[in-house]
Amino acid sequence: MAESNKKTTDKQKIVNSRVTDTVKNPKADKSAKKSQNTTPKKANTATAKKTAPKAKTAASPAAPKKSRGFNILFIVSTVLASIIVIYCLVDISAPIFYRGFYKDAEKSVKIPGLNESFVPQGFAFSEELGSYLVCGYMSNSEQSRIYVVDGDGSYKEIRLRNQDGSDYTGHAGGISCNGNDVYISNNKKIFHLTLEALKKAKDLESISFDGSFDVPCRSSFTFCDDKMLYVGEFYTDGYNTDASHKLTTADGEHNAFLFGYKLNSNGAFGVENTDMPDVVYSLCDKVQGMCMTDDGRAVLSTSYGLANSYLKIYDTSKATKLEYKYNDSLIPLYVLDSDCMEKSVTMPLGSEDIDIYNGQVVIGFEFGAKKYGGGLLPFAIENIMLYRLEQ
Repeated sequence: MAESNKKTTDKQKIVNSRVTDTVKNPKADKSAKKSQNTTPKKANTATAKKTAPKAKTAASPAAPKKSRGFNILFIVSTVLASIIVIYCLVDISAPIFYRGFYKDAEKSVKIPGLNESFVPQGFAFSEELGSYLVCGYMSNSEQSRIYVVDGDGSYKEIRLRNQDGSDYTGHAGGISCNGNDVYISNNKKIFHLTLEALKKAKDLESISFDGSFDVPCRSSFTFCDDKMLYVGEFYTDGYNTDASHKLTTADGEHNAFLFGYKLNSNGAFGVENTDMPDVVYSLCDKVQGMCMTDDGRAVLSTSYGLANSYLKIYDTSKATKLEYKYNDSLIPLYVLDSDCMEKSVTMPLGSEDIDIYNGQVVIGFEFGAKKYGGGLLPFAIENIMLYRLEQ
């Protein structure tokens, strides 16, 4: 019992000691409580950190998509606006880029049919009518046409037929006229109409050629004055000409010829002899049209594709003279090269057939046609242009 009481007394001392320590050290007790209280907070923080990324992941897709879409739209709009501004600036700057041409050139009437499928090729001025004659083909394979265009821009449209009455859908590459004779060149032939037939034809009426004759070249273009009818050919890669038309000149190799026929009102189609040309000219590549001035200058219109066009002017009196054998006969051959060139004028793209009237070269262009974008190409010309030659 004594031992048991002693043990009990010892236990009580220990308990009392602990109570006394607690009373004596209240800070330690608060520290312990604080330690107990902070542990759950750390756990909550850890939980919050784990759940936060999930919340961000759920919300993140929407904001970047809106931002990216807006940026793309802004960039595309800016680029398109810049292109439009640059296009407009380039287009209206044609008189600067082609100053050598525009300083001596002026606009005449607008070429008709450009908003349809008409592709203009041949251009001439009829003094008898006081009107332009514009011919060409249809890119949708309908009948080829002639437009008779007055000085105020009004016009009538005449559709072409072959001599047998079938629709003519050919290229109609060039047109020329003298008096009552109208000539259209295409497919190694000269097709003939009368000016009287054009006068009588009503708007949208079809008329037939009254005949044709063969010529010894591709007949890409034609020109006529009161003495001669000329017909020439276009050459570039892919557009072959006869091997006998190739000639080495001061400018390198020429590959195209221009044939001239004397006119005679008593001859067939107003030509003295359709079987025998009277003169030949050797031409450079890419000739689309030509005319001859009263003082003996030959003017060539050259172009191909989207490259610049050129108006090349030659003094035929200084041209090298050779001979060309045709049907066992020798006829004079003149070489139009740099040895006799007077001037070369850079023009906008797409020049075609030309004529001359009252000291001005009548120039047609094709790139205003719907086939080529309806005039949207930079520098495309939709009017007949008149270029004043230096005297």
